[in-house]
Amino acid sequence: MYCFLELKMHNYIGFKGRCSSVFWFSAIVIRAFVFGFSIVFSGAAAADTYSYWWEPNSGLGFDDPVKACNYLYSEYYWSHLISNYRPGLNRYRSEGLYDCGWNDGVEDGHFGGAQLIKINCGADMSPDRRTNSCSSKAQVGSPIESVSCSSPSSGVGNPVNAANGNKYQEEIDFESRGTKPITISRSYNSLDGVWRHNFSTSLYFGENTVVLVHADGRESIFLRDEQGYRSDSDSGVLIAQANGWLYQSTSNVNFYFTSQGYLSAAVALGGNRYTLTYRDQGPDRIIMVDNGFGVSIELIEDPLHQLKNISAGDRRVSYLYSSQRLVRRTTAIASDVSAREYHYENSRNSGLLTGITDERGIRFATWVYDTQGRAVSSQHGEGASLTQIAYGADGTSTVTNELGKQTIYRYQQISSVKRIVAIEGEPTPDCPASNS
Repeated sequence: MYCFLELKMHNYIGFKGRCSSVFWFSAIVIRAFVFGFSIVFSGAAAADTYSYWWEPNSGLGFDDPVKACNYLYSEYYWSHLISNYRPGLNRYRSEGLYDCGWNDGVEDGHFGGAQLIKINCGADMSPDRRTNSCSSKAQVGSPIESVSCSSPSSGVGNPVNAANGNKYQEEIDFESRGTKPITISRSYNSLDGVWRHNFSTSLYFGENTVVLVHADGRESIFLRDEQGYRSDSDSGVLIAQANGWLYQSTSNVNFYFTSQGYLSAAVALGGNRYTLTYRDQGPDRIIMVDNGFGVSIELIEDPLHQLKNISAGDRRVSYLYSSQRLVRRTTAIASDVSAREYHYENSRNSGLLTGITDERGIRFATWVYDTQGRAVSSQHGEGASLTQIAYGADGTSTVTNELGKQTIYRYQQISSVKRIVAIEGEPTPDCPASNS
């Protein structure tokens, strides 16, 4: 598939007042059209238009232009200008341009701002707010298929999705004590370089669609029709309610959302119920997670839903980032402190996770990527469990394990997801024969 972008540029000066330099920005309207052909199934997805506010300095998109200004005048970007920020002076200059208020030390004015982006994405595609482009995120996150011989997974090694080269990593950082414990985990995808937490599930909206962003980064597009909302890539059920939304997952967990798309509760059928409340802290957001049994955990997340802190009693987990990349996780239980480090050593793409060093100072995992950013090898310390992946021009993936045995995966594209249709070789010790 090919995506055609039509860009309309308009001069945008985000400044009024006294300053030694002037910064120029652009207001952009993007139209993306998908060309080509694919196998047609009885599908729900269709092209739709999405809107968000884009801050051109950081390259991030926001639901609200005020959040864009709060981000600019924070530790994330213009940390040296925080005292100059005047949010009370923020204004809409026009329907699609928003100015941030500031004072240069002499008089009030405006410096920096955001612009409204409207992007038309084709069927089964959703917007990437950092690149202002459209892509399918239906196969981001952990492999969709279950790991079994009859329904094989495309996850190989430690782990990598052999269908698209996405390196996926999931780690548990915290578990509360007592009845119905609250577990906090994070997941990473090399396709976008973001570490999301397990309470970051959310919704955002197109003109005729609702996009569900799962905690592992996968996105499901639900199209409105006469019966409600349907998705080609998700078997769960999305229901519009009077004061929000309900998503009934196939894993028997019900997710409740506010009308703005924020997760308000997660309820396992016959099991745990967790409720969430929010408040803004500058560009960040504080989330309180309550289990209904007297235990509450405070999370602080950044605009990308990456954790900054976890707090509960004498236990605290903090996260250090460099250019939006997680580089260190520090865990403190009373006076006992330990740290884990994350490495990004790829010269072409600084968001690709290439290794992890544990709390003992031992590097226990390493990943290598090709020029297209696809993971081509994974291994544990000293080369243990080495797995190598080669991506064929015909769409196949050839996986070589540490014993030199090769497995060839063949796929069929179904609703933006590459499904395995044949396996040649020995994919796991439990499946000694080909199931092609």
